Amino acid sequence: MRIVMLPNIGLSTMHADSDYYDFIKFIGVATKFYNDMFFYLVVPERHVEEVDKLPNTKVIGIPEAHDYTTNEHITSQEFALQFHARGGRVMTDAMYTSRFHVGMWWKNAILDHKRDYWFPVIFRQPVLYPDAQGINMYEASYAMATVMCNTIIDGAESYQEALGRVKKYLSPAMIERFEEQTLVSTVGLEIEYFDMLLKKNNKYEKFTLFYGTRFNTTKRVEKVYALYDKFYSSGRPIDIVMTTPNPELSLIKKKFTKEFLQGCIRLFYSSAGRHKYFEEASKCHAFFVASDGENAPNFFVEQIYLGLIGVLPDKPYVWEMLPKDYPFIYRSMDEAYMWLMKIQENYEWARGVMEPYRQYIKNTYMRDLTFKANVDFVRNLVDVQTDRNMSEISNKAVDEVVKEVLLEFDMPFTFDGFIEVVNKRMFQKVKFSRPDQIQNRQATPLDIKYALMRSGYEDTCESEIPTFRKVE
Repeated sequence: MRIVMLPNIGLSTMHADSDYYDFIKFIGVATKFYNDMFFYLVVPERHVEEVDKLPNTKVIGIPEAHDYTTNEHITSQEFALQFHARGGRVMTDAMYTSRFHVGMWWKNAILDHKRDYWFPVIFRQPVLYPDAQGINMYEASYAMATVMCNTIIDGAESYQEALGRVKKYLSPAMIERFEEQTLVSTVGLEIEYFDMLLKKNNKYEKFTLFYGTRFNTTKRVEKVYALYDKFYSSGRPIDIVMTTPNPELSLIKKKFTKEFLQGCIRLFYSSAGRHKYFEEASKCHAFFVASDGENAPNFFVEQIYLGLIGVLPDKPYVWEMLPKDYPFIYRSMDEAYMWLMKIQENYEWARGVMEPYRQYIKNTYMRDLTFKANVDFVRNLVDVQTDRNMSEISNKAVDEVVKEVLLEFDMPFTFDGFIEVVNKRMFQKVKFSRPDQIQNRQATPLDIKYALMRSGYEDTCESEIPTFRKVE
């Protein structure tokens, strides 16, 4: 099966964007467990050269009008030329994306409705925003998209937020549909890579507090600043290391950083990629989380596994991820300060207390375990829809031509090579072209593909060039 992968690259530095890493993790796990999957990773043109080398993947650059604060749509015309079901340059079986507005449009606007071929669109943790007052069309379109398509959401809290939007705008029947076709998943961590970092890196000699996520209102970074500043101002010998995927910070935030914590920030990195974040975290001792809510709470389990002591709020998103007896929980800023003080004064004791929770994280959030569930969810959707497309919308005239041409092939063959022979026998030629140039009675590449599958052939998905062989 061939899957279009469309992440939401929301930062100017792609390697600082967690969404990009979620997508390449998915590809890595899929190609590790299955040999019949090929991916088309779609990124803005300017990022093509930055993409990691990935197995069974072609990177496609798409021009787009993009604003890093609003995440504008990709260029619709270019996307249609690549992937339209009737005449796009690339034949695919599904889309996997975190951009719900594009996924909803793709599912309904550029498919072959004359053939009634449909394809799964799977949203991966679509971006959530705080509840709006009254009617909000952006929020309403989000709710509709998660009902029209299938969704993978990390964690019960994010699921409840998404469900709340569906309940706010849609009917009971649509609510039931959302509940039936949504997978509640969890984070997947690079445990082997983390273990390597722990063997390679020593902790900083001086007790070091860490901050390693975005600067935004959700993270309540001002609370982190205030607590770290209080801890430093008490005369304690500490350093602070801060990394953030945010690019150049605003002048206000730069001033804010200097206003607090003067003299104790050991290192400060903006536009920090994931590897830089992991590297620095593994050298630090403790961290503090102030968020009221989290749609993607993987960062604090990552840091705990990397050997930091996490002082965490008594919030539902924390208890989604950790056992109920996790000790370093605060309900007030004074209590958070007390925990940091105890951790600094007896760090080895705190590390010992954390060890069972590190093992819990390893056993629960290993990448292969969690991402394989997501891969299997996608594969099942593709199999069900492909069977329907192949069996319920047959074309006897095309089937007859295909069976006749197959007599000339006794070895695996490329799809393009097969089309060349087919076109010698067909009055209207099969071709990849603009959708509006294909006549209703003209066979499309997908018609030929499904006819081959009905005749017992399969796409090997070993390269970007579709190659078919007889199923044994």
